[in-house]
Amino acid sequence: MRHILASVPVIAALALLGACDRDPAKTDEKPAAKTKVTGGEGPPARQVGQWQHVVTARGQSRTMTICLDKETEQRVSWLSTADAGDCSTREYSRQADGTWTFYTVCKTNVGGETTTSGAAKGDFTKDFTVIATMTTVGANVPQANGTIDMVVQLKHLGPCPAGHRGGDYQVAGVPGVKNVMDQ
Repeated sequence: MRHILASVPVIAALALLGACDRDPAKTDEKPAAKTKVTGGEGPPARQVGQWQHVVTARGQSRTMTICLDKETEQRVSWLSTADAGDCSTREYSRQADGTWTFYTVCKTNVGGETTTSGAAKGDFTKDFTVIATMTTVGANVPQANGTIDMVVQLKHLGPCPAGHRGGDYQVAGVPGVKNVMDQ
């Protein structure tokens, strides 16, 4: 049980990065719901370069970094979990103070459905915070069911390290570099 709880922040971080994102063009899923956006053209993208994500969930924090290029940002935006896969609801709203709120209902890749709601605030080009609640029901994997409240602090660190390509990510305490584009 301790191993499962220890991996929750990593799972949440990867989910927010879209590592489990599915390509609807390669599946037999129904088309996604129409997206409703108010107060702007859509949630802002992060700038290209190395980003640090500190994910706090269930009283534990985990740090990871990812190298973003334009292609990776399009595939794994900071809202990837909220708008991944086959979604019946996608709502994004820009508030007067620049905060973006979101609410989505999407099928998961382990069965069931995840409802995600939250808000993101800050300078989306260099440093911002996402506060979200994800509730999954009906998943085939029992550990995936339930509610997770999380805070993700995202910070631009500068250019990607030499030798890294878009999508390369590392999780603190886990050896090696993986790439979200290869998954």
